[in-house]
Amino acid sequence: MSSFELYTMNFKKKLKIAVIADPLDTQSAGIYVYVNELLKSLYELDEINEYTLIRAQQTTEFPNWKQHLVPINTKIPNHLRIRQLSSIPKFINKTKQDVVVEFSHFGPFNLDKDIKRVTVIHDLTALKLPKYHTFASAMVQKLIMRRVLKQAHLVITNSENTKKDILEYEPSIATNLTVISPGVSNEIGTTTNLTHLNELGITAPFFLHVGTIEPRKNLELLISAFEKVADIDEKAMLILVGKKGWKSQYIVELIDKSPHKKRIKLTGYVSTPALAALYTNCTSMIYPSHYEGFGIPIIEALNCGALVLLSDNSSLREVAGGAGLYFNTIDELKVLMKQTLQQDLKTTEWKNQAAIQLDKYTWQNAARKFIDQVTSLF
Repeated sequence: MSSFELYTMNFKKKLKIAVIADPLDTQSAGIYVYVNELLKSLYELDEINEYTLIRAQQTTEFPNWKQHLVPINTKIPNHLRIRQLSSIPKFINKTKQDVVVEFSHFGPFNLDKDIKRVTVIHDLTALKLPKYHTFASAMVQKLIMRRVLKQAHLVITNSENTKKDILEYEPSIATNLTVISPGVSNEIGTTTNLTHLNELGITAPFFLHVGTIEPRKNLELLISAFEKVADIDEKAMLILVGKKGWKSQYIVELIDKSPHKKRIKLTGYVSTPALAALYTNCTSMIYPSHYEGFGIPIIEALNCGALVLLSDNSSLREVAGGAGLYFNTIDELKVLMKQTLQQDLKTTEWKNQAAIQLDKYTWQNAARKFIDQVTSLF
């Protein structure tokens, strides 16, 4: 029996849980998905504890939960962080919250000593691979990360690989560290609707990448491998889905110089139904990243029945398991891309392996473990 089940039986105390939910208003990629989907599952599951969402913008989501607005003044430099050090902890202390949850590697800070601190660490790339971050981002993480980890009563991370990284960096927090992995949104699954593909101008077999356009994603390797395949196949396309991030201009320039630039499409952000259609119909979803804390698009793609081609590093083999096809070089990726164009690799064994991985990673499991871990603090 879990500690949450014991907690509900004994029902000693309704916890007041404050969630610093800034990623819902300031981000659109992996951390946004993690926060949004975990909160949706908690909203459905946890009918006991009292949640207060601290946000920058008013919304109608989660109507039975309290909201406290702390707007971000864009005219004040770094006001996002300033409010997390001042007005937000002031509100939390005043309302005597039992637990505070912070989702984006920053605190929570300046809380009364009786308040339990929960922090979520998605990866340590700013420390391990600072060249893939802005100087400011890497420096802030270098300055505060050890303090954040050591002050937390509970540290949540998204994979066993990230847990290993954290323990190598700060082994003293081992007893306070747990893995709560992401799942797949109920809105992302196989679909027969081709409308979104037509709207995007996709009329041929295509390879897919999903993620922010930034150096860590290693898209230059993907583009180089695609060019080799495109020299042989006259129709195949490469679709890059995601917003442009830090240092993304070089990818735009790389595409513009490509002899196959008309078959490489940068879509920017797409809707959830469009994303499901892309996953469902792609020849394969390719993830050539230099490093990932988890990689939510991998399990989203598997949930839509897509083959996934992955760099063999960081957490990627942990997430895809036997359902992934792995590479280390451009030539290895080129061979896999050609195979997915020419052969049906979705064997019974592959489907079984995909089902095993998908069974591990659900938002319902994540929400149950979150409640279990938070209630065990009391």
